[in-house]
Amino acid sequence: GPTAERGTDAAALLRDRLERWIEAAVRFAERHPEAYRVTFGRERSGAARHGPVVSESSRPTARELRRLQRAGRLPESLDVELAARAYLAMETGMILWWLEDTGRADRAALVEILVRLHPAASARPRSGPHAALTSP
Repeated sequence: GPTAERGTDAAALLRDRLERWIEAAVRFAERHPEAYRVTFGRERSGAARHGPVVSESSRPTARELRRLQRAGRLPESLDVELAARAYLAMETGMILWWLEDTGRADRAALVEILVRLHPAASARPRSGPHAALTSP
């Protein structure tokens, strides 16, 4: 019905936004590998300097996860701050790994796996009969 279609449309829009966001991060890293390594890599000096970058970078993700949580699309039990930081650590680690040798993985495959593993990717559709089937 129309409600289920709106839920599917919302899921497709969310996936599209995630894909564009992750694609932009990978594209930036590809075009500016040294800047990416300095910002997110081991070249940074000390854990104290790494924290603020991760904290700043994880805020938009945490905001989006919190929005989905308030809408009932992610479990209330999900610690959105922790999920955002965990995802960012994984994303930056994967991109740094890929930058060491971009032949290791196809760029599109890298983007696809990062989209699939993003915490927002498990968000339930807004409503409809299929919401229970897509819950994390």
